[in-house]
Amino acid sequence: MATASAKIFPLRGPVEGGTLLTVQGRNLGRRAEAVKVSIGDVPCSLLPDRYTVSLELVCITGWSADEKTDIVQVDVEQSGTGTSKESFSYLLPKLLYMEPNKGYHAGGTKVTITGEHLDIGSQVRVMVNSTHECVITEKTDNVIECTMPAVTQAHVSSVSVCVEFENLPCQRDDLSTTYTYKKNPTIFFIEPTKSYLSGGRTITVTGQGFDLVQSAVMQVEGIGQTMCSVISNSTIHCPSHSSSESQQTSVRFFLNGVLYTDESSSSSDSEEEEDEEGEDGDPNKDHFLLEYVEDPQFFTANKEKLIKHHPGEPLTLIINKGPSDLDLVPEEYSVMIGSYPCNISFHNDQLFHCTINGLLGSSERELPVTVI
Repeated sequence: MATASAKIFPLRGPVEGGTLLTVQGRNLGRRAEAVKVSIGDVPCSLLPDRYTVSLELVCITGWSADEKTDIVQVDVEQSGTGTSKESFSYLLPKLLYMEPNKGYHAGGTKVTITGEHLDIGSQVRVMVNSTHECVITEKTDNVIECTMPAVTQAHVSSVSVCVEFENLPCQRDDLSTTYTYKKNPTIFFIEPTKSYLSGGRTITVTGQGFDLVQSAVMQVEGIGQTMCSVISNSTIHCPSHSSSESQQTSVRFFLNGVLYTDESSSSSDSEEEEDEEGEDGDPNKDHFLLEYVEDPQFFTANKEKLIKHHPGEPLTLIINKGPSDLDLVPEEYSVMIGSYPCNISFHNDQLFHCTINGLLGSSERELPVTVI
């Protein structure tokens, strides 16, 4: 009975060989020793332990002198020769560029490698200095996305990054590029250190070296986490998470997916000193205190339920602040009368004025006053 090989995969591999090529079909022999596989004139070494009698075989592709495409041929003793319907291509993958090309010692930087034929063969990996792996999160023919590892040696700066195929070490210069490790960022302090229960207050994180931060998350212990925005090399803004009760808790930060740790704290004289300094909110600590208090309260002068206004006239409201130790600044709240913004024109610790100079719509008899 004639040998019939119907399907092969993968369909492409590097010219250096080493690809685990699977061939499926019918009448592929009874013994592994009786089967020989080749891609054109290049032999493919059969793996006996991956051989399924008559139906499937796996072989390791040999080295090809150049790029080429050819059919896969299976020769079985006393049963004849079968060829694949599909062809296998030997290709030369190439790395064109990688971005970003620098990141923190702590790792976590997501890099994008752009090139050609990056998704060929049976195994692809991105190696850093041939010792650590950049963990691949997405891979296509032209793009590999991976997450850079941390380096523990503080003196390490420039490293080689190479796309490797089939467990073979870096084969060519055009598969390699250079990446630079930079000093980790430092967080000095956060302010304000209080949030209202409903959350959403902007917590400003002040430090240095934030220019390489791709993602920042503020985690509030026992409550939850929020996504932050990098504003500048020294500033990150994080909205506070909501809390169900007044409490004092601590916050930590994840920068590029890596938990922020203060490198200077490891050189402190004692753990006791570390805890003491951390609770005082001093610079260069791993965690920072955040206190949750009741939402601020606002009410109009004399607590009137209805404020009379004659259409066509400017309107000025006097709004009193309820007792609060949030130390809110005017930029943190605004006043709306219906859908009309009321501009804050004066403020102190007890009250503020807001004014509408334009005309309020007269179609509605009552408009709500909202402080947000």
